[in-house]
Amino acid sequence: MSALHSSRCDYALRAMLELGKRTGMGPVRVTEIAESQDAPARFLEAILADLKKAGLVESRRGVKGGYWLGRPAAQIKVAEVIRQIDGPFAGVPGDDAARGEAARSAPSVAFRELWSEAAQVLGQYYGRVTIGDLVEADRRARRAHGADFVI
Repeated sequence: MSALHSSRCDYALRAMLELGKRTGMGPVRVTEIAESQDAPARFLEAILADLKKAGLVESRRGVKGGYWLGRPAAQIKVAEVIRQIDGPFAGVPGDDAARGEAARSAPSVAFRELWSEAAQVLGQYYGRVTIGDLVEADRRARRAHGADFVI
C-alpha cells in the first residue's frame, strides 16, 4: 500500500489493474480478483460498488456475472480511480481547516505550500497515467521475470 493513499484506494487500483488485464475475457468474479490480487473479497465488493457508481466498472449478476471495465483501460486515468475512492488530492497534511488549531500551527503553516505543490504534481502525474499503462507495465514486468501466463 502507498503511504499517499488509503488501503481502499490501493485495492481499487489493484482491482482495476486485474480487470484491465482480463479485458475481453468476459465478466470477472470478485473472488477471482481477490485471489489474484491478494485482497479481501468483501472489501473489494464495496470498493467495486463505488467504482461502478462512477462508471469506472460495470457488472452483471448471476452465474455468468462479474465485473469488467466501464471503458477501455487506455481511457481510464489513475486519477479518476483515486479521486473516486479517496477524494480530491487537496487533502494534504496541514491543509485541513477541520483540524482546528493544529492546522494553523507554525509547523503546519510552514509545510502547507510543500504539501499543496506535492499534491498538485501527483494529481498531474496520476492524470496522465491510465489503467492501460499499468496493464502494459505489468505485462513487461512479467515477461522480464518469465511469469507471463494467463489462467
